[in-house]
Amino acid sequence: AAVLGLAMRRLAGLSKPSIAVISGPCVGGGCGIALCCDFRFAATGAELGITPSRLGIAYLLEDAKRLIDAVGVARARDLLMTGHLVDAERALEIALVDRVLPKETLWEETERYGAMIAARSQYSVRAVKATIGAILAGADAETEATRRLFVDSFAGADLAEGAQAFLENRPPRFTFS
Repeated sequence: AAVLGLAMRRLAGLSKPSIAVISGPCVGGGCGIALCCDFRFAATGAELGITPSRLGIAYLLEDAKRLIDAVGVARARDLLMTGHLVDAERALEIALVDRVLPKETLWEETERYGAMIAARSQYSVRAVKATIGAILAGADAETEATRRLFVDSFAGADLAEGAQAFLENRPPRFTFS
Protein backbone atom coordinates (compact mmCIF):
# COMPACT_ATOMS: atom_id res chain seq x y z
CA ALA A 1 0.00 0.00 0.00
CA ALA A 2 2.88 2.39 0.80
CA VAL A 3 4.47 1.78 -2.61
CA LEU A 4 1.14 2.38 -4.39
CA GLY A 5 0.62 5.59 -2.40
CA LEU A 6 4.09 6.82 -3.36
CA ALA A 7 3.50 5.97 -7.02
CA MET A 8 0.16 7.79 -6.96
CA ARG A 9 1.69 10.90 -5.34
CA ARG A 10 4.45 10.93 -7.96
CA LEU A 11 1.96 10.52 -10.81
CA ALA A 12 -0.21 13.33 -9.43
CA GLY A 13 2.88 15.50 -8.93
CA LEU A 14 4.34 15.16 -12.43
CA SER A 15 5.12 18.52 -14.00
CA LYS A 16 3.88 17.23 -17.36
CA PRO A 17 0.20 16.49 -17.95
CA SER A 18 -1.02 12.89 -17.82
CA ILE A 19 -4.03 11.18 -19.35
CA ALA A 20 -5.66 8.02 -18.00
CA VAL A 21 -7.15 5.82 -20.72
CA ILE A 22 -9.96 3.67 -19.32
CA SER A 23 -11.16 0.95 -21.66
CA GLY A 24 -12.89 -1.41 -19.23
CA PRO A 25 -13.51 -1.79 -15.50
CA CYS A 26 -11.70 0.86 -13.44
CA VAL A 27 -12.41 0.03 -9.82
CA GLY A 28 -10.75 0.66 -6.47
CA GLY A 29 -7.05 1.35 -6.80
CA GLY A 30 -7.33 1.62 -10.58
CA CYS A 31 -9.84 4.42 -10.23
CA GLY A 32 -7.60 6.01 -7.61
CA ILE A 33 -4.68 5.93 -10.05
CA ALA A 34 -6.86 7.43 -12.80
CA LEU A 35 -7.77 10.27 -10.42
CA CYS A 36 -4.06 11.11 -10.15
CA CYS A 37 -4.05 11.97 -13.86
CA ASP A 38 -4.91 15.38 -15.23
CA PHE A 39 -7.38 13.93 -17.72
CA ARG A 40 -9.42 10.75 -17.78
CA PHE A 41 -10.75 9.43 -21.11
CA ALA A 42 -13.08 6.43 -20.96
CA ALA A 43 -14.50 4.08 -23.53
CA THR A 44 -18.22 3.69 -23.89
CA GLY A 45 -19.12 0.77 -21.65
CA ALA A 46 -16.35 1.33 -19.11
CA GLU A 47 -17.34 1.21 -15.44
CA LEU A 48 -15.73 3.16 -12.62
CA GLY A 49 -15.97 3.07 -8.88
CA ILE A 50 -14.18 3.12 -5.56
CA THR A 51 -15.30 0.37 -3.25
CA PRO A 52 -13.81 0.60 0.27
CA SER A 53 -17.27 0.26 1.83
CA ARG A 54 -17.70 -3.10 0.09
CA LEU A 55 -14.42 -4.33 1.54
CA GLY A 56 -14.62 -2.91 5.04
CA ILE A 57 -11.61 -0.63 4.67
CA ALA A 58 -11.07 3.10 5.08
CA TYR A 59 -9.98 5.41 2.28
CA LEU A 60 -6.89 7.61 2.61
CA LEU A 61 -7.43 11.35 2.95
CA GLU A 62 -5.31 12.30 -0.06
CA ASP A 63 -7.18 9.79 -2.24
CA ALA A 64 -10.54 11.10 -0.99
CA LYS A 65 -9.38 14.66 -1.70
CA ARG A 66 -8.57 13.77 -5.31
CA LEU A 67 -12.04 12.30 -5.69
CA ILE A 68 -13.68 15.34 -4.05
CA ASP A 69 -11.63 17.68 -6.25
CA ALA A 70 -12.97 15.82 -9.31
CA VAL A 71 -16.63 15.24 -8.46
CA GLY A 72 -17.46 17.35 -5.39
CA VAL A 73 -18.27 16.37 -1.82
CA ALA A 74 -21.79 14.99 -2.31
CA ARG A 75 -20.87 12.72 -5.22
CA ALA A 76 -17.65 11.57 -3.52
CA ARG A 77 -19.65 10.73 -0.41
CA ASP A 78 -22.10 8.73 -2.55
CA LEU A 79 -19.39 6.84 -4.43
CA LEU A 80 -17.35 6.03 -1.32
CA MET A 81 -20.20 5.13 1.04
CA THR A 82 -22.16 2.98 -1.42
CA GLY A 83 -19.27 1.52 -3.39
CA HIS A 84 -21.48 1.39 -6.47
CA LEU A 85 -20.05 1.48 -9.95
CA VAL A 86 -21.02 4.07 -12.54
CA ASP A 87 -20.94 3.62 -16.29
CA ALA A 88 -18.80 5.90 -18.44
CA GLU A 89 -21.69 8.17 -19.39
CA ARG A 90 -22.63 8.77 -15.73
CA ALA A 91 -18.94 9.23 -14.90
CA LEU A 92 -18.85 12.00 -17.51
CA GLU A 93 -21.97 13.63 -16.05
CA ILE A 94 -20.38 13.80 -12.58
CA ALA A 95 -16.90 14.81 -13.89
CA LEU A 96 -15.23 11.55 -12.87
CA VAL A 97 -14.04 11.35 -16.49
CA ASP A 98 -13.42 14.10 -19.03
CA ARG A 99 -14.35 12.35 -22.26
CA VAL A 100 -16.29 9.25 -23.29
CA LEU A 101 -15.29 7.86 -26.66
CA PRO A 102 -16.09 4.76 -28.68
CA LYS A 103 -13.72 1.94 -27.71
CA GLU A 104 -12.51 1.70 -31.34
CA THR A 105 -11.23 5.29 -31.36
CA LEU A 106 -10.28 5.74 -27.68
CA TRP A 107 -6.51 5.48 -28.14
CA GLU A 108 -6.46 7.48 -31.39
CA GLU A 109 -8.50 10.33 -29.87
CA THR A 110 -6.41 10.29 -26.70
CA GLU A 111 -3.19 10.47 -28.70
CA ARG A 112 -4.62 13.34 -30.76
CA TYR A 113 -5.49 15.24 -27.57
CA GLY A 114 -2.05 14.57 -26.11
CA ALA A 115 -0.43 15.78 -29.33
CA MET A 116 -2.45 19.00 -29.14
CA ILE A 117 -1.14 19.67 -25.62
CA ALA A 118 2.38 18.72 -26.70
CA ALA A 119 2.22 21.31 -29.52
CA ARG A 120 1.46 24.09 -27.03
CA SER A 121 4.01 26.04 -25.01
CA GLN A 122 5.33 23.52 -22.50
CA TYR A 123 6.26 26.39 -20.22
CA SER A 124 2.61 27.48 -20.22
CA VAL A 125 1.28 23.93 -19.82
CA ARG A 126 3.54 23.24 -16.84
CA ALA A 127 2.79 26.64 -15.31
CA VAL A 128 -0.95 26.01 -15.60
CA LYS A 129 -0.53 22.58 -14.00
CA ALA A 130 1.54 24.06 -11.15
CA THR A 131 -0.95 26.88 -10.56
CA ILE A 132 -3.94 24.54 -10.53
CA GLY A 133 -2.00 22.26 -8.16
CA ALA A 134 -1.41 25.19 -5.81
CA ILE A 135 -5.12 26.03 -5.85
CA LEU A 136 -6.09 22.43 -5.14
CA ALA A 137 -3.59 22.40 -2.28
CA GLY A 138 -5.42 25.33 -0.70
CA ALA A 139 -3.79 28.47 -2.10
CA ASP A 140 -6.35 31.23 -2.48
CA ALA A 141 -3.92 34.06 -3.16
CA GLU A 142 -0.87 34.47 -5.35
CA THR A 143 2.18 32.66 -4.02
CA GLU A 144 5.80 33.53 -4.72
CA ALA A 145 6.02 30.43 -6.95
CA THR A 146 2.92 31.26 -9.02
CA ARG A 147 3.93 34.90 -9.33
CA ARG A 148 7.41 33.80 -10.50
CA LEU A 149 5.86 31.54 -13.16
CA PHE A 150 3.85 34.49 -14.46
CA VAL A 151 6.73 36.98 -14.42
CA ASP A 152 9.22 34.55 -15.97
CA SER A 153 6.87 33.80 -18.84
CA PHE A 154 7.35 37.34 -20.17
CA ALA A 155 11.08 36.78 -20.55
CA GLY A 156 10.75 33.33 -22.09
CA ALA A 157 11.39 32.16 -25.62
CA ASP A 158 7.85 30.79 -25.85
CA LEU A 159 6.28 34.25 -25.64
CA ALA A 160 8.59 35.53 -28.37
CA GLU A 161 7.69 32.57 -30.62
CA GLY A 162 3.98 32.81 -29.82
CA ALA A 163 3.89 36.52 -30.60
CA GLN A 164 5.90 36.10 -33.82
CA ALA A 165 3.63 33.26 -34.95
CA PHE A 166 0.58 35.42 -34.25
CA LEU A 167 2.04 38.29 -36.31
CA GLU A 168 2.91 35.92 -39.16
CA ASN A 169 -0.48 34.19 -38.97
CA ARG A 170 1.06 30.74 -38.53
CA PRO A 171 1.05 28.07 -35.83
CA PRO A 172 3.77 28.57 -33.22
CA ARG A 173 6.80 26.26 -33.24
CA PHE A 174 7.69 26.04 -29.59
CA THR A 175 10.91 24.45 -28.42
CA PHE A 176 10.35 21.64 -25.95
CA SER A 177 12.26 22.16 -22.77
